[in-house]
Amino acid sequence: MGEPFLSPYLSPSNTTLTPLPKPRTLLAFAQNILSSPSDGASLFTRISDPHSTVVGNYYGKIIIPPGGSFIVFLNSPGKTEIKSDVAFGWWEEQK
Repeated sequence: MGEPFLSPYLSPSNTTLTPLPKPRTLLAFAQNILSSPSDGASLFTRISDPHSTVVGNYYGKIIIPPGGSFIVFLNSPGKTEIKSDVAFGWWEEQK
């Protein structure tokens, strides 16, 4: 339970480039987590209504250094299973 899986769904937003750049990001997800994260710094908490969309425009406000990580923890009340779509956008410096 709670084993992470790497997402294959990563793509650059500028699809006119040839060849397409490969993101240097690992995007992982896990299901059936038994406890809340216990380390790190909590940046904010959001409570959203069912069937709603929450959009956060945090342009440059969350800076993750090379080798760093960022967690989005979706928690349902009780033992209710939740379904969600989560999207991220980021900028990577060219090397």
